[in-house]
Amino acid sequence: MHFKGSLKSASIAGQQVVSTLSKKAFALGLGKVPFLVRIKGIGKGRYSAIKELKKSGLNVLKVIDKTSVPYNGCRVKK
Repeated sequence: MHFKGSLKSASIAGQQVVSTLSKKAFALGLGKVPFLVRIKGIGKGRYSAIKELKKSGLNVLKVIDKTSVPYNGCRVKK
């Protein structure tokens, strides 16, 4: 899947990527292995990707949010 521009954060992109990933994992025989999933970034696609993970049947151990948060913001103009 190659999504460019604003389509990368769309909900359909998250669903398609996770469904492709789960099909490849089952083909390799990784359906029973507990997975640790890291989500990074903002957008509508992350929530639909987590939903699709739940529906796919993979054994997800933990979902970790690794989105960086600015702690001090931008420097103020003179």
